[in-house]
This record gives sequence, structure tokens and C-alpha cells, in this order.
Amino acid sequence: MGDFNAKIGKAKPGESLIIHKYGYGTRNKRGEALIDFAHEKNLPILNTFFKKKEKRKWTWRSPDGSTKNEIDFILSNLKNSISNIEIIDLLFSSDHRLVRATVRLQIPKKSRKNYNNKPKSLLVREDEITRYLDHLNTYTKTLTESQENSVQVFYDKIIHTINTSQQYAHIPSKQLKNEIIQERTMVLLKRKYELQKTKPKTRAMKNELSALYKLTSKYLKCDYDEHRSKTIEKHLERTGSMKKAYKELRTYKNWITSLQDSTNMVRNRLDILKIATAFYKDLFSEKDVNDDMDPSTIQYIEPCTKASPPFDNLEVLKAIKRLKNDKSPDGHCPKTMDRIYNHTTL
Repeated sequence: MGDFNAKIGKAKPGESLIIHKYGYGTRNKRGEALIDFAHEKNLPILNTFFKKKEKRKWTWRSPDGSTKNEIDFILSNLKNSISNIEIIDLLFSSDHRLVRATVRLQIPKKSRKNYNNKPKSLLVREDEITRYLDHLNTYTKTLTESQENSVQVFYDKIIHTINTSQQYAHIPSKQLKNEIIQERTMVLLKRKYELQKTKPKTRAMKNELSALYKLTSKYLKCDYDEHRSKTIEKHLERTGSMKKAYKELRTYKNWITSLQDSTNMVRNRLDILKIATAFYKDLFSEKDVNDDMDPSTIQYIEPCTKASPPFDNLEVLKAIKRLKNDKSPDGHCPKTMDRIYNHTTL
């Protein structure tokens, strides 16, 4: 670290290993020399790794205060140990500002599970695992009884048995939703749908349908509450945390998963943001007006100069009759409105 009197400016193509996108100002010859030195010694310029406001980047100011540059840098090959770099204002008068780096003395250990290439299993629920093991046991017995001379044929049969058992045990999400709803609720829902399609309906059918609306709504709420409590209890017994339980119970996503472009369907998050940004820029941008338009083709609407006819007694009577009882518009007393009505009817 030190005062290099070098201005490195913004990063150029091919400099991403040494300079990140948070540079400041423009580059000079000393800046080119510093970047060559950083490339040679593999020392990233860490000032450019952290996003700061423009007023929190410059480290030197001219005596008249008109020129501000970033000429003090911190270079290190241990970029993962630096968590922040910031500029500090001092109380005494100086043309430089201090550059402070926050260093982690104890680097967190990397978990081995992040480097595990083992594929994730589709079987998550306990009943799925039980079905898989039962199905696998029945098929392995037939494999042990069969006599195969070729090792490759026997190996292919084992792989086929594992795949078929896994497909048999896996329950799709649509079937899981039906498992949440109990049998009694399904019977009432089927009966409700039958009554809805029946036309014409007798009075007994209407009464039964009205009761089914209330009963199915109550049973559905009970079924989902029971499923929610069982899921939370299951994850609390396994891990002692409710985070995975909430993730399993969540039926929505906080972001747009896909967006239709002019050519194809986009599912990448950055591409979705670009499409949305371009759409709203085009929507709220000022459209170009054709100055060569012929004024004779423009139609002008003349303002209406005719006076509107006065209200007659029939319109007033209809308006008063539409008023609700014990209600008075514009704060008028109901007795006053009754007097107006009696006066107009005479």
C-alpha cells in the first residue's frame, strides 16, 4: 500500500483479474506502469473491488479544491482476506485522505459439501424412501437368483433396477397436493361438483349445495393446517430448524422465473432484467413526432357553446325518490329534503 501518484481509472478488457469495475477517474502513464507491475506480481488493486460513492473514492485534493484524484491504493494477493476498503476524513488539514482496509485474520473454513459431486436424490420424503427400498429389495432377490455369465449384463440389470425403483417411488408434486386433502374432503368436493353441474336444481339440492360450500371450506382449512403442522414437526425433529419447513411449504416465488422475448423464452435472471428494462424505457420514452405532418389533416374539435337546459321538476322528483331513508346528501337535514319534496309535488 502507498501513495503511487498513479491514476488507474476504469478497468479495460482483459484486466478483470487485477482491476474490478469500481474504478475512479481517468488513467495516466503512472497508472499504466502500476497496472503492469500488478499484473507481473499478481497483486490485485483492491480499491476497485468495493462499491463506494464517488465522493468516498478520491484520496488526494488540489490546494484550490478543484481537482480530486485517487492515487493511494492497496495491493495484495490475499484478496479474500480483505472484507472492505474505505476512505477516512481527518480533522487536521492535509491534501490526502487515509485509506483503511478491513482484514479478516481468520479465514472461514470451506465446507467439503460444496465440493461434493454426488448427484442429489429425487427421493426426499420418508414415504418415498420406504417405497424405494421395498421395491429395490423385491427386485434384488430376483437378481441374486438369476445366473448371468457376463458381468456387464449383470451390472446393466442392477442399474436398471435402481432407476426403475427410483421412478416408482418418486411422487410428483401434483400427487402430493392430492395427498394433503383427505378422503372425506375429496368425497364432499366430488359431490359439490356434481350438484353444480346439475340443472335445474330442486330446493333440497340448493340447500345441500349451500351446506357443502361451508363444510368443504372448513375441511380444506383443517387439512392444510394439519399438513403444515406435520411438515414443521418433521423438520424440527430432523434438523431443529424451521427454514427448510417454510421452504417446503412455500407455494410461490418472489421473482419472475421466465419471460418471453421477441424470439424465445428467457430464464436467466440478468437477461430477464435487461428485457424488462428495455421494455419500460421504450414505454416511458418520448416518441418522435413527425414535423412534416400536414396541418390540414388535423381535426380540431370546437368547444360546445350551447347552454345546457335547466333542470325540470320531474328530474328533481326522481333524484329525491332515489335518496335512501335517513340519509342526507351534502349535510342537509332529512326534514329539509321532505319539505323540498312536498313543495315540488304541490
